[in-house]
Amino acid sequence: MKLFNISTPSAIKASQSDPNFKVYAREDGGEVELLIMEQIGEDGWGDGVSATSVVNFLNEHRTSRVNVRINSPGGFVYDGMVMFNELKQREPKVTVTIEGLAFSAASFLAMAGDHVRMHEVSDFGIHRAWGMAIGNANAMRGLAEWLDTVDEHLVDIYENKSGQSRDQLNEWLDGVDDGTLFSAKEAVAAGFADELIPLSPPSDDDPANQAKAYGRQHLSILNRGRRIKNGLTVI
Repeated sequence: MKLFNISTPSAIKASQSDPNFKVYAREDGGEVELLIMEQIGEDGWGDGVSATSVVNFLNEHRTSRVNVRINSPGGFVYDGMVMFNELKQREPKVTVTIEGLAFSAASFLAMAGDHVRMHEVSDFGIHRAWGMAIGNANAMRGLAEWLDTVDEHLVDIYENKSGQSRDQLNEWLDGVDDGTLFSAKEAVAAGFADELIPLSPPSDDDPANQAKAYGRQHLSILNRGRRIKNGLTVI
């Protein structure tokens, strides 16, 4: 007796053979939608969104406006940088929407958007680069210098988008133990995002629901830093 249907539908087989399957595209009137809903960079088991798949996707849609939707804990820093650079240099406008979490590599990838939106119930987090080394003291010192270089790149990216000072950004990268997590309202106030998508649609005559209404006066609550649990992601 056959209890379960364990065969794979042909439509799923076809989609899995597509190198862009994990980034998923939907084209509508000159706009394409790019979904990044996994870790940044493909691991040895084939999980995650690779830089190659994103580059291939963007090459296939050179003249289209791109809407990027993100829910990712981050991942490999150089995959994220490739994606960031490819999106940042596009002439058609790029809109980024943070659907749930943009942490670590996913957070600086989001900074490629000409316009960055966050749902009110979503979060944004930054921290210093991580790495591993095996070897002697020279290898360890070399890794530390490499990570310092990566951190400078991260500050460049966040500074370009937010306008925050490098000192402030470095403080947030440190946080309490491993970076700082921002709510959507805090991320808008800090300049990492441009628009807050409220829980309830705003009325036309209620400017208080617009993102900028939160203003930079809310930055004071960010300066204390907020604890990020170790092991949330590897960048």
